[in-house]
Amino acid sequence: MELLCKNCNSLVGVEDTVAKGWRLFKTSLSASKQLSEGDCKSLGWESHPLEVVVAAQLLELIERESARRFVLHCGRGDGLLIWVFNPDMRYSNSSSDHSITAQRAMKILFQDVIDVDGMLHPDRGKASSLSLEELRLPPGVFSAISETLISRNRMLPKSAREFRGWKVGIMHRHDRTKNV
Repeated sequence: MELLCKNCNSLVGVEDTVAKGWRLFKTSLSASKQLSEGDCKSLGWESHPLEVVVAAQLLELIERESARRFVLHCGRGDGLLIWVFNPDMRYSNSSSDHSITAQRAMKILFQDVIDVDGMLHPDRGKASSLSLEELRLPPGVFSAISETLISRNRMLPKSAREFRGWKVGIMHRHDRTKNV
């Protein structure tokens, strides 16, 4: 079963039969917050960019599972194998469409995967990676993350775009100092 937004009909979650509940897609949600103290009627909606939410999910999995390699997919057979090479770095960019101030990010190495299911559940007798976790995303979110990694790869100098067969990308992460 799917959980759809009443207003825009977007997919915001799916039924999780194992947990006997609902799995909400945090990338599809906004939270309301009170804009001023004492004014219950003055609510504002807060949301974060898709990549920041996915980065937070990856960081939580790194902390909980002690894994840095993930298969990102949307359930359609293909996906991305990513390796969170550096979970906390700062970089700056002088291009016209970016801020020159240092931005908090993660350095991600990534490769295309043609058979996600085969990678996650190899046939008997074939080696499986114990340090590989799965992150299933809604199709639109998966596409956006894939496009983000590819565009950030193009942003890097040619000599820094690949590392031992992996493409190099950058994914922004939440920076609490910017919200203070």
